[in-house]
Amino acid sequence: MKISLFGLLLIFGGQVFAQTDFDNYVKTKDSLNVVYFKQNRDAGQFDKNGVKTGLWTEYKLLVDSADNLIPVTVQGIDFKLEMELPMPTTLQKAEGNYEHGLANGKWQWFEADYEDKNRLTWKLTRNSEFKKGKKNGREIEFDVFGEIKRQAEYSNDRLNGIETVYLSQDVIFGKIVWKTDVVQKADFFYPDGQLKITQKLKANFLWTLTEYHENGKLKASYQESRQGKEGEYLEFDEAGSLIIKKYFKNGNEVEK
Repeated sequence: MKISLFGLLLIFGGQVFAQTDFDNYVKTKDSLNVVYFKQNRDAGQFDKNGVKTGLWTEYKLLVDSADNLIPVTVQGIDFKLEMELPMPTTLQKAEGNYEHGLANGKWQWFEADYEDKNRLTWKLTRNSEFKKGKKNGREIEFDVFGEIKRQAEYSNDRLNGIETVYLSQDVIFGKIVWKTDVVQKADFFYPDGQLKITQKLKANFLWTLTEYHENGKLKASYQESRQGKEGEYLEFDEAGSLIIKKYFKNGNEVEK
């Protein structure tokens, strides 16, 4: 029986692997050369029209890129299939509410913690707010230590507001201002909090950029378009003295 990977994903949509180390979820043999699909562990209710309603818990096996493939034999109830699958990396669990089949309210995502091989535990990795199936409100992502690594605001499934990316706890790497999925302004920082570079959308995808040395002195000032640098380019040393002055058009240096 020949089945494509895409077809297999359709057949087993929402299902997860099962392995002894992961309790009842995943069971493997011969270093992942044999993978057994088990019963769908998704849990929730359907309304009278057969669509998801109320609180649901859903599972998904996260995988590496398609370049990292392993040969496996998929053993089902009534078929056996040799194929290649992406290398499993971790098991993900999502919890939240559905209303008329659409995600609504707060959702949370967790990843399986394999440190204790005898007991499967979960670490919170992300939470989002939904309205009628679309992101509306704040989304927060967490690192493996439970610290916030990113938070952003969404409106009607689009980035709208301030997105903050953290280098580590309380150390901000960047702040990006979005308007309906388009960046309006972005600031990036040195580890000590000193501003490193700021860029602003001027018009027609023309950006103004300002760079700073670690001592806070101006490092460079210029504009960029989709083609590259545009107009006057100025560069300064750490003492604030002008050291380079150039002119560009469509990303190419020109004589003034």
